[in-house]
Formats: sequence, C-alpha cells, structure tokens
Amino acid sequence: DGVDFSGLGNLVTYLFATPIMMIVFLWQGHEIFHRVMNIVPNRYFEMVILLTYSIYNNIISYMKGLLIQLAILFLVFYTGFALVGLPYAPLVALAAAAFNIIPYLGPALGAGAALGVAIMDPAGATLIIPVLLVIAAAQLTDNVFIQPVILAGAVQLHPLIAILSVITMQQYFGIVGMVVAIPLASIVILAIEILYRQLKAFG
Repeated sequence: DGVDFSGLGNLVTYLFATPIMMIVFLWQGHEIFHRVMNIVPNRYFEMVILLTYSIYNNIISYMKGLLIQLAILFLVFYTGFALVGLPYAPLVALAAAAFNIIPYLGPALGAGAALGVAIMDPAGATLIIPVLLVIAAAQLTDNVFIQPVILAGAVQLHPLIAILSVITMQQYFGIVGMVVAIPLASIVILAIEILYRQLKAFG
C-alpha cells in the first residue's frame, strides 16, 4: 500500500496558514475592526461593541489562565524531575506542561513522554516510580488548584458543556479542536447571552 497523504493538507494549514493569519490579524486587527464597525447599522452599533469587547476580554482571560497553568505545572514538573534525577528535566517538564493544555488526552501524552525518557535511561527501572509520583503530584495540583481556581475564573463554563464541546470538536478537528473547544464554547455562549439581552432591549 502507498503512503497516506490525506492529513498533509491539514498539517500545512496548521504550520503555515494559521501563523500567517495570526500575524495579519495582530498587524492589521485594529484596521479590520474599524472597517467592520463602519458597516454595522447604527441601531446595533452599541450591541456589536459590547459583544466584541466581551469576547476580547474572554479570550485574553483564558490565555492568561493558560499561561499561569503552564508556568505552575512547569515548576512542579521541573522541581520533581530534577529531584528524582530524570535526564533532560527542563525539556521534559516543559513538554509535560505544554501537553497538559490538551483536555483529557494531554496528561497522558505528558506522562508518556516523561516515562519514555525514564525508560531509556540506564537507571530507568529505578526512575519509573519516582517519575509517576511527580506526575501524580502535578495532576493533583492541576485538578485541585489550577483548574477550579484559575481557569474556572477565566472561563465561566458549565462542566457538562465543556465536556460535550471537547468531544464534538475532537471529532471534527482532532487535537486542535480539543485545545480550542472550551474557549470557543464560552465565546458562543457569551455571544448568545449578549445578543439575547440586547435584541430584547431593542424590541
């Protein structure tokens, strides 16, 4: 059988098109926003401003929460891996913390990376249990403190809606869908709430 290139198009999009689009929006975002606002009818101008501002704040809050989560988990992983003598502790800690951003699947990927490095080390048999304890400590920190305190404050989203959105987005967009599912769901719900209130007020 030949090599399957069916996923090559998506890979090119993620690696090239997405960064280019982000640069364009960061560079000309202000101009694009003004052009969009110029075509908004005066009757809905206030509503669109409120909606845009709320979505912007929601995205910024979520990104700040993710950065705090990444920093805390990196410190926990790095401290633990360094104490148990895991090779390449900074890189493995950064990978494990970054993988943790992916809902549900991420912690397993991070644990797999750390255990893989431990197994390849000559003292791998003695490192497996300590590495598992470090991973457990990091996940406990994430589940008890980071998720309910930091990320919950950043994105007001019901757990059931979060789970359903992650499952749905994963089916259509894979790992990328899992990463963007929660902020996207919160933006959709926020937009519906604002539109409902404003349109009801306008009659």
